[in-house]
Amino acid sequence: MNKWAFAAAAAIFASGVNAQDLGRVTTFGSLSYQYTFEVDDRMTDEGHGVHLSLGHFLTRNLAVEIAGDYSRFGDEAPLNRKGRNYSSKLGLLYAFNRENLIQPYLGLGGGLAN
Repeated sequence: MNKWAFAAAAAIFASGVNAQDLGRVTTFGSLSYQYTFEVDDRMTDEGHGVHLSLGHFLTRNLAVEIAGDYSRFGDEAPLNRKGRNYSSKLGLLYAFNRENLIQPYLGLGGGLAN
């Protein structure tokens, strides 16, 4: 798949949707594309990845969210560091004001990375 087409599709799916805009639906999610620039100082090769998160409001302001990431790094010169990165997290979110366009929240969670 062309990486620009993939990036455009990911941007469309990642655009935020307010749960209130969907009536009583309180489940939310996002899908996004990730790109890592090659940086010699950080010893990273160019990489591409995807992020997926799903959440559900348990009460009016309290939500639980699960998220995962997958990234793949190439073996292009000069670093030749081929690899894959996986991570996941489980979080608890408290939304302060769900009626406005900007919805500040406080999150607490933990996760694993490989």
